[in-house]
Amino acid sequence: MFQVETRFISKLIIFIGVMFSEYINYGYSYESALPVDRLVVQLTDKAQVDIGTITLLHSD
Repeated sequence: MFQVETRFISKLIIFIGVMFSEYINYGYSYESALPVDRLVVQLTDKAQVDIGTITLLHSD
């Protein structure tokens, strides 16, 4: 149980880092706030790539 919580927390920290960096990079590039819907789309696109990579790596 503790190991599952640790994995969740570590993935949450990575998620927060990705969200923060996307928001900051957009702000520097366009000098405005990143629309939340665009941020969610970018996040889901990255999640789809990661899931596909994991599936390909584990298909024996």
